[in-house]
Amino acid sequence: MSEDTINALIVSAGYSQRMGTFKPLLEYKNLPFILNVVLKTYQICDQIFIVTGYRADYLKKKINNLLSREPRTEWLHKHQFSLNNWQCLSQKIHFIHNPDFQLGMFSSLQQGLRQMKIATWTLYHFVDQPHLPVSFYQEFSRQVSPNIKWLQPRFKKRNGHPIILHSSLTDQITAANINENLNSLFKKIQITKEFWDCSYPEVLQDFDTLRDFDNGGKIDDSHPKST
Repeated sequence: MSEDTINALIVSAGYSQRMGTFKPLLEYKNLPFILNVVLKTYQICDQIFIVTGYRADYLKKKINNLLSREPRTEWLHKHQFSLNNWQCLSQKIHFIHNPDFQLGMFSSLQQGLRQMKIATWTLYHFVDQPHLPVSFYQEFSRQVSPNIKWLQPRFKKRNGHPIILHSSLTDQITAANINENLNSLFKKIQITKEFWDCSYPEVLQDFDTLRDFDNGGKIDDSHPKST
C-alpha cells in the first residue's frame, strides 16, 4: 500500500431511474457527469476507480472514446487541467464491474474496495455530484491527517459528500451484510467521524432528478443522499 495516497472510488452503477436518462453521460457544463468528476478527482488522487453496473460496457466504451480524443480547450481551463495530464489520464482510470449493482450503492462500495488498489485513503464519490469545484477537492484533501479514519464535509451543520475513508476500514466494510449502509455499519462499530466545516453548499446536493438538474444543483432537502 502506498503511503499517504488517496485513490478515488466513483460509484456509477445505478439505473438512473429517477433521472429518466443515463446519468453518467448526462452533460453538465458541456462535459459528461462522469468526466466532470474524473477530471476533478484527478487533482488529488493517485488512481481513479469507476464502479460500473447498469450499461457497464457502454459506459466504459464511451469514456474510453472521449479520452482518446483531443480535449476541448474549455475543458482543460475549467478544470485546471493540462494537455499532458489529459494524455496520461487513461492510465489512471480503472473499471470495476459490480454484478450486484441492483442491490444498491453499498454493494458497489464493497465491490470497489475489494478490487481496487488500496491507498491510505479512498475518496468515496457519487457520479451525480459533477458540480463540485476543483477548489473543493484541493481544500478537502488538505484536511486529511494520520489519525483520521472517516472525513466528511459539512455545510452549515449538515453532512455532505463525498467522504474520505481510511484503508483500515476496508475489511469491516467489505465483510458487512450487503443490506447495511455506512451509517448503520459505523454506528455498530462506533467509528469516530471527523467533519470539515466547509464553505461549499454543493456538498449537500446531488443530481437525482431532472428537476435537480434544471435547478442547477440548488439545495433541496426532499431527498438527501444515503451513505
